[in-house]
Amino acid sequence: MKKFQNEPGIFSILLIDDIQANLYALRTLLESSFNFLVIHEALNANDALSILMNNHIDLILSDIQMPNMNGFELAKLLKQSSKTKHIPIIFITAVYNTD
Repeated sequence: MKKFQNEPGIFSILLIDDIQANLYALRTLLESSFNFLVIHEALNANDALSILMNNHIDLILSDIQMPNMNGFELAKLLKQSSKTKHIPIIFITAVYNTD
């Protein structure tokens, strides 16, 4: 029987990446390695914010390079909110290019 989010023993992760294939790869890796895991996915920072406001999230795995709001900007915003400032964020990126 699958446990539901917010039950003891449930760990909830938010994956954020603007490339669907990357989300699929991360989800597949996590689901094959851990039991009782709830995975949410967002293709951009705005979708991530919506998920964060409506769900309990224990950990965020985020890409850095995304359109409109990058991972660093999202993290700064999240650390300003009492609802999300406690959530650990791990950045996952292949390459970070900057001027």
